[in-house]
Amino acid sequence: RFQSLIHFPIPKAEERMQLWQKAFSERCLLEEKVELNKIAADYELAGGSIINVIHFCSLMALSRDSNIILRKDIIEGIKREFTKKGMTI
Repeated sequence: RFQSLIHFPIPKAEERMQLWQKAFSERCLLEEKVELNKIAADYELAGGSIINVIHFCSLMALSRDSNIILRKDIIEGIKREFTKKGMTI
């Protein structure tokens, strides 16, 4: 067990953009409305939170029997991550 708390700063917008781009499966397609650069700029999320959002979106797509990631699912996933931290969009 770790006895220390280590602070990792939130990635900058450019770094978040790279995380978003690289974290989606090659099998996923993004809906045309999805602007990852805007999402990366607008929502300050750590890498783990971005992965959680992508997992949420992927499950939503699978529940629709689809491989298309919808913008509304990304936003809902982000809201869920913010709620965990007591924040709102």
